[in-house]
Amino acid sequence: MKIFLILFLSVLQFSIVDAQNSWLQKTNFGGIERDDGVGFSIGNFGYVGTGRNPWFAVTKDFWKYDVTNDVWTQVADLAGKERQYACAFNIGVKGYVLTGIDSGSINLNDVWEYDAALNSWTAKANFPGHIRSAAITFVIGNKGYFGTGRDGGLLLNDFWEYDAGNDSWLQKADFAGSARWLAASFAVNNKGYIGTGVDSANFFKNDFWEYDLSSDQWTQKANFGGTARQYAEGFSIQQNGYICTGRDTNLNFKNDCWLYDPSNDLWTQVASLGGVSRRGVSSFIVNNKAYICTGIDSSFTRLNELWEYSPITGIAEYFDENVISITVDQANHQLLINFKNILRNNVTVALYDITGRSISNTVINHQSLFIISTSQFKSGVYFLRFENNIGQVINKKCLMID
Repeated sequence: MKIFLILFLSVLQFSIVDAQNSWLQKTNFGGIERDDGVGFSIGNFGYVGTGRNPWFAVTKDFWKYDVTNDVWTQVADLAGKERQYACAFNIGVKGYVLTGIDSGSINLNDVWEYDAALNSWTAKANFPGHIRSAAITFVIGNKGYFGTGRDGGLLLNDFWEYDAGNDSWLQKADFAGSARWLAASFAVNNKGYIGTGVDSANFFKNDFWEYDLSSDQWTQKANFGGTARQYAEGFSIQQNGYICTGRDTNLNFKNDCWLYDPSNDLWTQVASLGGVSRRGVSSFIVNNKAYICTGIDSSFTRLNELWEYSPITGIAEYFDENVISITVDQANHQLLINFKNILRNNVTVALYDITGRSISNTVINHQSLFIISTSQFKSGVYFLRFENNIGQVINKKCLMID
């Protein structure tokens, strides 16, 4: 049964739909095409490096992207071995690259810190757990978190905390899902999230888990909204997480992108990445925009593209519960909208999904009741917008749950 929830009423200003939700191609990555590299950001710059190039050689060169000027500049190579399937994150003004698999197919446990001011790398305390590649990372506060991955035929589900201030590692509660590699991860509101990947039986995964730092516990959440997959990329912008691209159970390369709303435990599909479908991308976040770089497409051509994602910024919301009321008729799958006061003449009723795409638009006159059927709605977040003939506007946020 589908349940339609009215989350809150808003109104009576000149508010408009403001939903960017778009990808823009930027200047291609400055180095050689590659997949399975890493990315992180420091200040207003993104950094991308390592990975496997078109000649099947693993790399360790690193490049800095200037978001303001749309320019790439080569910086100091990673000081450790060449590698692919490494992990990376930033804490404050330092970037970190760790583990991966080298040119001799040997998994690694080294950790390297990048100082952008000095353009130099410093070896840090080795990861004390099992050597591995294709693990996940995220950052909560001033600490990095790291887990899952693979060493040969051994898949892992252990989970660790890195304290950059003390250069020390502490083992935490094991990831509660099945051991896996090539998963996706992000952190939102001091909680970490891991999902997708492939397990020891070679099953592609779509389960999704939340890590609570305060209790050191894992909780299963709503399954990832797209198809089960490996090689997906996770990132977060403000209050939402995203999982994009990858390769699914049918070995289809993907360019779809999904937004996760932790407050409602809800997945919503947003704009797909531009260009070809791909896996093995790198990403970084600067100024609340995401950047996806490089990867490999379904013809196994390695890529050097860079794409910038401007996220959904929502619909402006104001509150006045005396203007309209909305009742949910679950039995008949309907919203019953009762108009009051000023909004009864030449009212445009528009329905949008979370991306800002218009689903319906109806003009009504002198009606006190307007009915919307919800039987065909998919699960997700929707916005109702009401505007009268003098430009007064109400926005209503709604949630459809299966």
